[in-house]
Parts: sequence; C-alpha cells; structure tokens
Amino acid sequence: MRDASDVDKSEEHRAQGALVCSHRRTVVVRAGCGRPSGSALSVAGRVGARLAAPVALAPSPDSWPHLKCESIASVGCDESALTMSQSTRENAMSHAVGIDISQRTLEVCPGHQVPSRTFANTAVGIAAALTWLHPMEPSRIVFEASGGYEAPLMHAVIAKGWPACRINAQRIHHFAKALGQHAKTDPVDAAVLQRFGDLIEPAGCVLPDLAHAKLLSLVKRRTQLVAMQTGEINRHHQGDAALAASQDRMRKAIKREITHIEKDIARCIGHNDAITKQVKLLSTVPGVATVVASTLEASLPELGHYSNRAISAMVGIAPMADDSGRHHGQRHITGGRALPRTALYHATLSGLRFNPVLKALYARLKAKGKPSKVAMTACMRHLLCMINAMARDQTPWNTRSAHAQT
Repeated sequence: MRDASDVDKSEEHRAQGALVCSHRRTVVVRAGCGRPSGSALSVAGRVGARLAAPVALAPSPDSWPHLKCESIASVGCDESALTMSQSTRENAMSHAVGIDISQRTLEVCPGHQVPSRTFANTAVGIAAALTWLHPMEPSRIVFEASGGYEAPLMHAVIAKGWPACRINAQRIHHFAKALGQHAKTDPVDAAVLQRFGDLIEPAGCVLPDLAHAKLLSLVKRRTQLVAMQTGEINRHHQGDAALAASQDRMRKAIKREITHIEKDIARCIGHNDAITKQVKLLSTVPGVATVVASTLEASLPELGHYSNRAISAMVGIAPMADDSGRHHGQRHITGGRALPRTALYHATLSGLRFNPVLKALYARLKAKGKPSKVAMTACMRHLLCMINAMARDQTPWNTRSAHAQT
C-alpha cells in the first residue's frame, strides 16, 4: 500500500501534464511558470503554486493532433473527440483573418499556424496583402475601427468580394481580456482579431452608396465646424481683450465656412431623388428641420428597416438592464452612434415646444416624478420610433396617428 507522499507525487505528475478541454478551447497547464488560475485550479489545485497559469491564447483545434494522448487520458477527456480529420476541422472553422491597422502598417494574421506578415498601409501594400491572402480563401477580414486608417483596406476588401468586419475597439479589448491576453503588440493584436473572427463570426460591413457617403462627409464636417464655433464663443466669454480681435475673425471665418457647407449639403440632397424624398418626409415632423433630417438620413440609413428596439439600441438611447439576482439596478443608455443621437436631442428640445405629442409625453413623465433627463431621453426614443415608422411606411407626419401610438 502506497503512503501519502507517493500519492501526492503521482497527483503532481498527473497535474503537470494535464490538459483541460472545453468545447473549442484547450487550456495547457505547465510547470515552473507561476500560479494556476481558472479551470486549471480544478485539476491541479492541490499541487500548489508550482504549476503555471494557462497560456493566454489557447491552442486552436489545429494543434490537437500534436497533443499527447496520455495527458488527455489523465484528466478523462475523450481522445476520439480530438482526432477529427484535417478536412473536417477546416470545414468547421470560419477561416477568419485578423488585421491590426496603424497609420503606416498592416499586421496580417491568417491563423492556422501561419506566421503573420507586415504590409504597408498604402494602396500597393493593401494589394500585396490581399494577393497573399487570396489562396487561403478567408471567410472574413476582421479589423478594428482605427479613426479612418481602416477605410482604404475596407473598400479594397469589399471590392474583392470578401466580408469586411469593422469592429469596435472596445469589443476587441474586452475579448483579449477574456482570453487572458495582457501583452499588446501588433502581431498579438492581429492574432486576437483573428481569434475573434473565428469564434464570434461577426457580420460584414455594408458600404453606403456614393451619394449617402458624400452627404455623411458633409454632415460630419458641418458638425466639426459647429463644435469649433462653440469653442470660439466660449473662449470669447473669458474676456481677454488681447485676443478679442483674433477670436472675432475666427468666428466670422467659421460662420462663412458653415454657410458654404450647408449649401453643399443642400446641393447634395437636391441631386439625388431618393435622398430628397426622405429628407422632405422627415422634415414634416414638428421640431425636425432640414439639418436634423439630413443628419438622420446620412448617419442612420437603417431607418425604416429595423424594429424600434433595434434602431433605439443602434442610436444608443435604449435603456439597458442592470439586474442580477435580487438586485434591480437603474437602467442607463450606453453606446450607439453619437451623430444621430445628438441630432435627435436637438430635435427633441425643439419638439418639447412645438410637437404636441412630445410635449404631452414629457408632461406626463414629469408628473410621475421622473427626472428631466430621463423624461428627455424617453421623448428622444419616442421621436425616433415615430420617425422609424414614418420611414418604414413612407407616410408623412400625422398628429392624430402619432397620438394613437403613445
């Protein structure tokens, strides 16, 4: 009969070679690298701090044939589940490619144990990267929104016929944390993006037509100029006499430029019949003028094609739950597109004076004791839902039907 020390040694040897297998992830526990964490603790918790934490990026299914069968058997995993043929694995996986984008370079990670490569973020570099990827037949190209540096790549990928998945950088950041990946380099970021594409399989982007793309650029430029004008007005209130003349010249120049941009917006709307029809339709809502209508048409082309809940979440004015067990937290809005949300805020401010539906809704919510900002946000959401219904049915504003929806 073995004594306790022999039992402890055998358990330690078993845990040092253990593999923890869970669905599409495989966690490897190695000796001499630190403390165990996560699911490794359930296998080797009694061995102590001599065992390592799991590797940050778990091996992909491509590495399964190289794993030792005796290590798998030591934790009771079914070896047959890991011995699928190469063709079956390739058919099951999505073959996503992750690309980390910077101002000058593209770090391309195709996965499947193929080393990443660096290309220049130029037309020639993008063409070379897509040529290199062509024999691999990727199912999607995944990259982060990078302040516009991703635009040439996105257009080239879509022109080639591949899904281009532009992902919010915050989602990738949280995904890397979930993988336990704390290092940050261009190759590591590209590998995380590739893993995200394989596991999440995000949908591809849809580019707007040229008319809507031009209108969106003009609307964004007008928003920038208005922000600059507001900054100059605020600085003028500080009362510095030495800078008053310069600030006055700057305000006049910005005002002239805003006037030019608004004329360009009007011409862009007038040259496209579909945009003209939609802007006129939205302008029938009390409180919504041409500026707000053109902003919504440019920055929210999904109007009329999504449900009220989906369009509200897209704009970022849907209340998000915060419940857990007995805890029922206060709902808050989060995320969404800032440009249409700002336009809706200004339209609602005007609508509280001139739109009878919004005025009645705001008064009813205030009578119930709701805070002003909560009532305001509810009115914004209600206004968006009414506009969404109008765009869906292609019917102008009608106060009676709008009252029936409240």
